[in-house]
Amino acid sequence: MTPVLQLLDSQPHIIINMTSPPPGTYKLQSAARPTQYANCMEGKVVGYSSEEGPPDEWILEHHEGYLATFQAIRNGKPSGLYISFQGESLICSKARSFFVIEQSPRSSSLYAIKLRGFVDQPKVWALLSWDNGTPVIIRPNTDSTQELWVFE
Repeated sequence: MTPVLQLLDSQPHIIINMTSPPPGTYKLQSAARPTQYANCMEGKVVGYSSEEGPPDEWILEHHEGYLATFQAIRNGKPSGLYISFQGESLICSKARSFFVIEQSPRSSSLYAIKLRGFVDQPKVWALLSWDNGTPVIIRPNTDSTQELWVFE
């Protein structure tokens, strides 16, 4: 399955001018995983406890409408490595993958992260099966598996 960036021009959507926050950590907001962060280990995007070390910082950059990219920070500088896809996992590479960011109705600081473009699954959540050090797995959108993230 090869992901393909699907431009949203052909679909009705609302364009909102969103400002990108400063670089920061991206943390999963889940009662079951209160200390899980998006982190890059050996090129893979993983989640782990904050007790194991400091989480990576990311630049969340908004593009047109809700489209956004995530770039890892290394030694205080942009690394040129972005969250992207390999198979059904998220990795960190030079290829930029675009995500759709949706604000949660519960809190203005929480966001859902979606991706589009899989041939047989046009709308999936960029979501989780975290175990410490395990890559993030992309799951179908069943509405019950949606995870929210906060840019701290």
